[in-house]
Amino acid sequence: MAKVGEGDSRWIVEEREDGRNVNNWHWSERNVSKWAYERVKQLLSQIQIIDAYDADRKVKCTISSVDKVEGDAVLYNRKGKLKTVHDLKVSGKWKAQILDRDGNPIAPPPAPKEEPKEEPKDNENDKEKEKELQKEKEKEREKERENASKEKTVVLGDFSFELYDAEPDVTFTTSSNTPLASKCRTLLRSRGVSAVHEIAAKFMADLTAGGDIDIKSLQKLPSANLAAEAKAATSSSSLPM
Repeated sequence: MAKVGEGDSRWIVEEREDGRNVNNWHWSERNVSKWAYERVKQLLSQIQIIDAYDADRKVKCTISSVDKVEGDAVLYNRKGKLKTVHDLKVSGKWKAQILDRDGNPIAPPPAPKEEPKEEPKDNENDKEKEKELQKEKEKEREKERENASKEKTVVLGDFSFELYDAEPDVTFTTSSNTPLASKCRTLLRSRGVSAVHEIAAKFMADLTAGGDIDIKSLQKLPSANLAAEAKAATSSSSLPM
């Protein structure tokens, strides 16, 4: 190792009194968070999971909206090597819908019709009979409403995860307790989580490639002339005296 003050002036990297970071060789950094937000939304919107619901129908789960993406995504160069740092919190909504054999959405069943109440009759016996009849009708309508609720063809829910590696912990939730909701919970906790992991890996690959910036503008290397001079200096110093 050369002593202080005895270094070759043609060295590629030298101590500078002005402290300048020539050609971003020592360090350079670029915040690409805005690009990261839009890229995450774009990738998540592509998720579509279709599976069998019963013998004649299918269920389709999609990401209906990405409501929040926050955090940081940064590219930085250290002596010609590009590295990335990112930590994003993502949340939004998912939707599931039952499809027919041809892949068309099935319309929800019609709500039970409310029948107009009949005016009570004057006779006491008739009044009692009418009350009993009204109670029976109300029970039937309640049962129809319950069955219609169980046969809902659309379920909505929420999702969230923190994106800092290729396998984030993803949470899918819904307040619905219908058979369709139960099916979707199972489906999303397996294939849904896998789909988000694929999205995370794709995002990280895109980020490493530079996001929306020209990676060459960030990753500048020493000029060819300086490198050639350094090589010539090394060669000359190795010649016998």
